Amino acid sequence: SPFAIPEAELERKFVLKKLRTKLKEVKEAQEMTASITEEGGFNGKIVIIADKATPYILLTQVLIACGEAGFGEYKFAIVRMEG
Repeated sequence: SPFAIPEAELERKFVLKKLRTKLKEVKEAQEMTASITEEGGFNGKIVIIADKATPYILLTQVLIACGEAGFGEYKFAIVRMEG
């Protein structure tokens, strides 16, 4: 499957380690910016973009990584192919 994630990239079979690490970096950067500017900040919101070819297991892995990084409020943006 073109969506298969190598075992070495996963933790507990479901956590995308690199994605979780990157999201934590984004969260920390947003928190630091907020502390300096006293505006905005981290709100825990994330938008996940997918299409009908995206496997449920991959969506599950993405959601778990998001949750573990502190992004607990999510929305899905579904891409529809035209034609």
